[in-house]
Amino acid sequence: MTKGSTFTVMRSTVSPPIPDATNRFSPSGGTIEPIHNAVSLAEIAIEKGAKALLLPVACRKQLFDLSDDMATKLDIELYQDGRDALLKALTE
Repeated sequence: MTKGSTFTVMRSTVSPPIPDATNRFSPSGGTIEPIHNAVSLAEIAIEKGAKALLLPVACRKQLFDLSDDMATKLDIELYQDGRDALLKALTE
């Protein structure tokens, strides 16, 4: 990771495509798993030189425990779903 880069956190589980009745493949989808240690991830991102952090919106309450000093060093973007995360990551 280079200095000033965005540190994106999105854990997903995606299954391989499953053939349907016509023997065509269709994606089975995936999930975004919750992040249980958002403050630790933010601290690591700052240590590695990230300027922005992309996290699921469910982490916002955990971030209240982030120190003021750390919070001013990082631009935190929150996303609702995988599509929203992708759009925000691409516009960075």
